[in-house]
Amino acid sequence: MCRFFSGIVTKKSIVWDLDIDSHEDLLAKAGIKDIKTDPNFVRVELVPTDNDVFNHDIKNWKLHVDQDFKPDWFDADDAEKKMRKLIGSCFAERFIKRKIKKITTGRWFLGTGGTIQYVSGGTIQYVRGGTIQYVRGGTIQYVSGGTIQYVSGGTIQYVSGGTIQRVNFQWPGKIEKITENGIVIFDDGNAKRIVVADPKIKIEMFK
Repeated sequence: MCRFFSGIVTKKSIVWDLDIDSHEDLLAKAGIKDIKTDPNFVRVELVPTDNDVFNHDIKNWKLHVDQDFKPDWFDADDAEKKMRKLIGSCFAERFIKRKIKKITTGRWFLGTGGTIQYVSGGTIQYVRGGTIQYVRGGTIQYVSGGTIQYVSGGTIQYVSGGTIQRVNFQWPGKIEKITENGIVIFDDGNAKRIVVADPKIKIEMFK
């Protein structure tokens, strides 16, 4: 599985995209055919050594080559330097540490101090902290902290921490998995159903 942050290194440039980690999709985007056992490109990933995508100390990010064959011209040190520069642009543009009004498309990451007022499309790949006020569409892939105040659409794939405060009973979307310290409160205004993954968590505070 391709990981954040992925790229395709060619002799002249690096193919990358703010919304794509799949190497095959990046190859398709660039119009590069993958039909040889000795391709003239290299699949790479820049990954955090501590597995923490919110650790933006650039020294924490190391290059991983995701294929066996490497052309003679490929320079791993140079590729790592260029990938680090590119991921800096991604950190600045897609890691939310401020207040933004609306997300309708693209891939985003929400950390402590950030607020998204409204989500109607796109993907929030990871919520570690901060607040999402209203979700009506799109996908939230992973929640391990922070607060999502109200959900009436879209999909939340995985909750292991944080709190989803209110989910409309008539919501056409779904929450796929709740584990560890995840808490979800389904509420239509008149009745309330609380789902807590860890039975040790006290729920009296929500009554």
